[in-house]
Order: sequence, then structure tokens, then C-alpha cells
Amino acid sequence: MLDQEHPLKPLVSSWLQKLKFAEDHKKRTFQETADECMSFYNGPHNFMWDSAYMRGSRGFLARADGDEETIAPTFRFSMNKVAELVQLYGPSLYHRNPVRVVNPVKRVELPPEVLASIIQNSIAQQTDDPQAMAMQGQMQMQLFGQQQAMENSVNSARAKLIEAYLNYTPNELDLRKESRRVIDECLIKGLGTWWTELYRPKGSQVNLVGSFHDTVDNLLLDPDVQVIEDCAWIARKCSHPIWEVEDTYGFERDVLKEFTKKSGSGTHESVRAIGENGSQRTDMDRVKRGETNDILVYWKIFSKMGMGDKLTGIDEDFKNSMEEFGDNCFIVVAKDIPFPLNLPSELLNGAPQATPGAEMDPAIAEQDAKAFQAWKDELFQRAQWPVPFWADGSWPVTTLAFHEVPNSVWPMSHIAPGLGELKWLYWAMSFLATKVRTSCKTTIAMMKAAGEDLKQQFLKGGDNAVLMLEQAVGRNIGDVIQFLQQPPFHGDIYNVIQAVTESFEKRVGLTELAYGQTQSSYRSATEANVKQGQFSIRPEDMANQVEDAMTVCARKEAIAARWLLQVADVVPVLGQIGAGAWAQLVQSQDLNAIVREFDYRIEAGSVRKPNKAARVDQMQQAVQVWGPFLMQYTFTTGDIKPIQAMLDDWCKALDIDPDRYALLPPPPPMPAEGESGPKAQNEDAA
Repeated sequence: MLDQEHPLKPLVSSWLQKLKFAEDHKKRTFQETADECMSFYNGPHNFMWDSAYMRGSRGFLARADGDEETIAPTFRFSMNKVAELVQLYGPSLYHRNPVRVVNPVKRVELPPEVLASIIQNSIAQQTDDPQAMAMQGQMQMQLFGQQQAMENSVNSARAKLIEAYLNYTPNELDLRKESRRVIDECLIKGLGTWWTELYRPKGSQVNLVGSFHDTVDNLLLDPDVQVIEDCAWIARKCSHPIWEVEDTYGFERDVLKEFTKKSGSGTHESVRAIGENGSQRTDMDRVKRGETNDILVYWKIFSKMGMGDKLTGIDEDFKNSMEEFGDNCFIVVAKDIPFPLNLPSELLNGAPQATPGAEMDPAIAEQDAKAFQAWKDELFQRAQWPVPFWADGSWPVTTLAFHEVPNSVWPMSHIAPGLGELKWLYWAMSFLATKVRTSCKTTIAMMKAAGEDLKQQFLKGGDNAVLMLEQAVGRNIGDVIQFLQQPPFHGDIYNVIQAVTESFEKRVGLTELAYGQTQSSYRSATEANVKQGQFSIRPEDMANQVEDAMTVCARKEAIAARWLLQVADVVPVLGQIGAGAWAQLVQSQDLNAIVREFDYRIEAGSVRKPNKAARVDQMQQAVQVWGPFLMQYTFTTGDIKPIQAMLDDWCKALDIDPDRYALLPPPPPMPAEGESGPKAQNEDAA
């Protein structure tokens, strides 16, 4: 039976209405420009010459009523500068997976004399005996030192466990590929997104936590705020086979299909279904009935404003019942389904009934109360975020935006400032290419008396046009056949195109230095450094934003790992002993401690493509300056750690295996003449 009058239908309708408003706001402020930039990157080469686009709100032609139709160029030219930008900036912004570092937050270390004074003042309130005060003070100082050392040791071990896991998943889950997709989309559209969630490889029983790309087209943000941190809710659009959604949220097979097959809205046919039904004559009838619509489109809503009790159009009595779910709620809605997918009718209507005679038997009454509480707990858990990122004041999504727009929750595409110049270049180059075709065409004026055979001979070239004249004006061949020359090009058009091209390249950072080219040689090393420094301002800022986003991803993955993973999930990463330590030190730790007591960061420069030449030069200078000093230090003290560290860095700069150059510690010093080591030690002990 279709529960179209379901009690939660007003809740679903209110959320769908709010999603529609947010979608319209996104389209106006972000999506239209993002789609346009994507067309310049990967659209049809002649998309700009579509009549509806040319005269649309984002087109480049304005025509008053009665004007003649604009003649489009014969050759539709495209110069994909957006692809150049993506191919130059993308690899430099994310060259390899980052090195993640987790450290305990440093505690404030009081000077010993200050700590002793605090302890003495505390003891003075308990006793006046100076000897007892001194003894208790000494004992408390020792106890405090031991507790502090133990706490530091435990936190350090906990940080190493989290760090080991966070540095395992990037390679296992191919974070580099996911991040390159995010960066490419951010460069083109203006915003890229990682979603931190649980992942289980097919055929495996081990769960992993990672950050995965999803197109920004599937993201909706609260339109009533100006920055994403202030959003009261966000939503993610999902499209999955109906049977998969039913398995995920515990429905019986084909239950959800009954709600959608009448209208067909909210679903579409997968390529697999089209292929399976492609040879059947009744395909169109089946599509109209919704029988082949096997993909369900639905929204996952992450709310910080409750289940919906603050939405308009909700019954007051129903609002009171929804307040029990708290402020941080998770709602899954789809069009034409009158209840949240994570709160199916069977669960809502499955409240345990009181056992007859329970009021007479306290044991039965207690059992009924436990069953009812278990039902309420299940409802509560289904309406909670899969991972409580709200504890860190964040969302399941990590965004990357290079250019935020003041007073707008949606950022600006890196291409948007140069769209005017880019459209003009497409337009001008297309007409210029058409002009080349026209100018290269040979026009021949020929007397009709020359005959049809001669005319066909000239037309065989393909680029010739024949103009037939009525009568001859002379008696030689020049009077019968004349070649007409087209007017020459005007050189200023090239200067204008060059100027507009340079303007666009400055807008987006595609200057000559980005290509490793220079129009003139540098007169000094200072000039070269100044130009390189100015050029690197924009790429350095973008690279820093990528590293900041990867730091946020690492922090969220740590939260998700603590919340979702079991001991069996970390055994392949940490081993049996490490997994046992994870259970005691991480899994049992309060979530707020994982969030607040550890500092998550990305090792500086570990994401970007390294400058090998600069790194080699730096290490060569370091070896020349510090090498003699460290050698003398090693001979004097026997400590090989500093010179070994410099040798390791030198090998890494040259891409050499440092293990082959590992130094051995020096032998112990020889005993004095006439004395053996053990004997001398025994005599000293005596």
C-alpha cells in the first residue's frame, strides 16, 4: 500500500521545497557560470555558436527587434585555453600523496618553582607542619612528574597509531587520483569537494576510511548564509539503483519502486537497463510505466537545525516529537516517497505494544520498557549523522575553493574573470579563420565564349570560383580569362587578438613563465628571481590552499576512523599488537579528545611537485658548509646522527637509496694501557 498520507509527508515536502530553493539559488550564483566554464573545457567545439546561447543571458550578441540575423562564421574555431590551465596547474598543485603528521597538543609546562609554589599553597591549606609540608610537596612533585610523563607517553603512542593509519589509506584508496579530480574541477568550476566516508572494497570484510571526490554539481548549501561554516544544513545528491537503496536502508525488494513508477519522477533508466531492454518491442511502453527506471535520485541532508521542527508547514504536535532527535540530524529524502528513507514506515509503526497484564507484573513491565526504549534508540540512531563531524564544527564534505566571493556561500571559478576575453577570442578567431578560407579562394572571371569544358577544368581545384561574362572585351587570352585578387589582410587584427590573448592569460595566470618561456633573456640573476617570485605568488597561494584542505581531510579521517572502525579493520594496517593498542588507546578514547588533543597537519611541500634542481643545489651548499663541521663533530663525540641525517637528505635530493650509505657507529674507546675493560671496571667499582 502506498502511504501517500504518511504522517511524515509534510516533513519530506518541506525539505524538498527547501532543496528546490537552494538549487535555484545555486544555479543563479554559481552553477550557470560553472557549466559555461566546463563547456569551454570539454564541450562541443562549436557550442558557442548555438543560436540560443549567443542571444541568451550569457551570450555575446544583443539584437533588437527587427535586426537582421547575425551571420555565423563558416569555420567554428576553438582555442582551449582552459585545458592548458588545467594541464599546467593540476600536476603542480598535487604531485603526490601528502605525508600526514599527527602530534599531541603541547601542554603548558610550568617552571618547577612555580609548580612547587602552587603545590605548597595547596598543602598549606591542609597542614601547618613544615616537615609534613616539605615531605608532601616532594611526593606530589614526583607524582605529578610521573603522571605527566605517563600522559605524554600515552598521547605520543596514540598519535603514532593514528598517524600510521592516516598515512596508509592515501595509497590504498588512491587519494592522489581523487584529489586530482577535485583540483581539476575546482580550477574549472570554482569548487571541488572531498567526502569523508566509510569504504569497503568488493569481496573484502575490512572497512577503510577515506576521502573521495564527488562532483560539486551534487552539493547544495544553505542559501541563507555567506560562508559554509555558518550553514544550518547541507545536502548531497545521490543516484543509485533502487535495489541498492532498498538494501542500504532495510526495505523489502521493490517497495520503493511502487512509490516512483506511477509518476516516474525522481528516477531514470541506467545504461545497463537500456542495454537489457534494447531488443524488446515493448520498451517504450515499459519506460512510460516506469518499469525500467532502476535508478533512484535522492538527497542526503546533514542538518544542524534539527530533524525539521524549525521548518515551516509542520504540525506543532509533530514538532514537539521531532525535538527528541536533537539539533544534529541526518535525513534522506526522495521525490514521491512520503517518508525519509532512513525512517521507513515499518520502523515508525513498529513501536512495541504493552504486554497484557504488565501493570500487574513489574518484571514484564520492565521488559516492555526496555523494548520500547530500544525502539526509540534505533529511531534516534537512524536520524543521526553517520559520523558526528559536528563535534568538530565541520561537515562530511571538505571543500576546495581558490577564489571566494564576499557575501556569497558559493565561490568563483578561476576561469570566470577571463570569460569575456575568451568568448571574444573564439568569436574573432572564427571569423579570422573564415577570412583565411575566403582569401585563399581564387576567383576567375571567364567569358562565356570560352566554353563549359574550360570552366570545369578550373573548378576541379576545389578552391576556384568561376565568374562567367557575357562577351569579350579584347582579343588575347587576358581578355577572355581574368584572376580576381581578394583584398589583403589588415595587420591590426593580429595585434588586437594578441592583446586580448595576453589579457586573458594574465587573468588566469597563463603567462610565459608558466610555459617556461621568456620573450627576452634576463640581464641578471636578480631579475630572473624577481620575475619568478612574482609569478609564483598565485601558484603558491593555490598550493597552500590545497595543503590546508588536505589537512582538514586528515583530521576528518581521524574522526571517522575513531567512530567507525573496529579492531579487525585496523589489523591489516597496524598488526595484531598495534590493533590491540588501537582498541585501548584510540577506540576507547572520547571523540572530543581525538578532535581537540591532537594536531593534524601535512608535511610542508609534501603534496607539490618538488623542484629537483633547487633541492640539489641546496643540498650541495649544505654539504659544503656543514660537512666539515659535522665530520669534526662526529670524530670528537662519536655521534653519527647529524652527519647521517645530512647524508640521507643528500641521497633523497639525488634520488639515491640512502640505506646503501648508512654509517656504522664508531667502536667503543680502548681501555687505558695495561688495563682490560672488565677488570678496570671492577676495580673502579671496588
